[in-house]
Parts: sequence; C-alpha cells; structure tokens
Amino acid sequence: HEIPRKFILPHLKTLKANIFEIFEFSVGSLINNIFDHAQASRIYFKIYINHEKIHFIISDNGVGIFENIRSGLNLTDIHLATLELAKGKITIDPKHHTGDELNTIIHLFDSISIEANGKSLIHTNHNNDWKILKSPMQKGTRIHLEISPASNRTCAEVFNRIFEIDEKRISIPINLLDIADYRVINSRSQAGNVLRNIQNFKKIEFDFNQIDLIGPAFADELVRKARQKNKSADIKWINTNKTVDLLLTRALGKHS
Repeated sequence: HEIPRKFILPHLKTLKANIFEIFEFSVGSLINNIFDHAQASRIYFKIYINHEKIHFIISDNGVGIFENIRSGLNLTDIHLATLELAKGKITIDPKHHTGDELNTIIHLFDSISIEANGKSLIHTNHNNDWKILKSPMQKGTRIHLEISPASNRTCAEVFNRIFEIDEKRISIPINLLDIADYRVINSRSQAGNVLRNIQNFKKIEFDFNQIDLIGPAFADELVRKARQKNKSADIKWINTNKTVDLLLTRALGKHS
C-alpha cells in the first residue's frame, strides 16, 4: 500500500474524484497481485495524461500472468490461459483470492491490454470486444490501462453491475479460441476448451462476435458439454448470424 500512496497516486490528484477513485482501487489491486503471484523483483510504471486519455502502464519482470494461469490450472497451452482470464472470476488460489479484482479492473477502464508470454489480450469497454494479438513481451507482465478524463464511470456503478447483476452470469467470447487459420469452427475439442469453470453460474452466455460460421459438431459439443457441466443453467448466445443461430438452436433443442 505504500507504493501507490507515495509514488503513484500523488501524480493523479488533479483528476476528477471518480477517476481518482478508479485508479486508487485499480493500482492497489494490481500491485497486490504482482506481490502475490508474479514472482517478480521489479515493478515499473508510467503515467501519461492529456485532454483525451489517461494512460497508466505497469509492468514487472516476473513469470508472466498467462503462464501463471496456465500452470496453476494445468492448461495445455498459453492461449487457453488468455481465454480463461477473459471469462473473468479466474483464480489459481481460491482459498486466498476470489479472482474478482482483475475482472473488475477490466470493466472500470475504456480499454485495457495485458501482455505476457508472447500474447496480448485486449478488451474495449464500449462494445465489450475482446481480441488476442501476438506480443514481443516474453518475460514479465505489462498492463496498459486507458480511460477518458471526462468519463463519468464510477467504482460503485461497476461494482454493482458485476457483483449484483452479473454475479451469476458468465460470458464466454468464442472468438478468443485459437482459430486464426480456420474458416469454420467445427472441432469438438475447441468446444470443450471454453467450458471450464461454468458449474456455478445460473446463466451461460456465448458471444459469437466476429464468428461467421460454425459446424454442427461444434454447436452440438458446445451445448451438450455445457448441459453436462451445468444442468440448470440458462444457456444463451449473442452476436450470431442466421446460420450460427440455427445450429445452436438445433443443438439446444436436442439437449434440453
């Protein structure tokens, strides 16, 4: 708690009260996360403010957040770790951490990029868009937060939405599957890869943003495995075209 109080927050005192509060919560949470999980010996930060955006960048020289998740959850590759982080509420130490902090920070800012282990996970708030790019960063983690100084977003607003309205809902961005070389998603194993950690949710939402075509095997496996893991959940999907919606509706009818 001394690091943000002494070295970071004094540079942000001129910001609006709601923006300062967002940074006060987020910076403290990120530094605690580095101390708890990163196995790092150094922390670096940068602050850049102009009339359009406030940029805050924090990085460390630790093992990398995606490798930490991959090893902690015993996943087969780094790409699956980025997907688990995007789903939210991810923790590799459930006895001591809920996994809520980073998920909350992601929704407090206009955009966030998380770079580690050769991957960059990017979230844009206004359209809830996720994407994964390659990153030159192999060691450590670099997190870049952006928010408009005119934003009226508040911690209370985001906390209420996440912990009251969305507490029992999980949204899974299907486009984060490793599908760059495929025109049609029709792998049963890919369907299984998105369904970890869905047991305790009342609503499961699949987001097909940027997905033009899936095959019947993928649709069937996605719905069937979701039903096996969570028999009582309400299964929904968003951002689908007519063909994707048809295949998912057919699969849900078979496994309801």
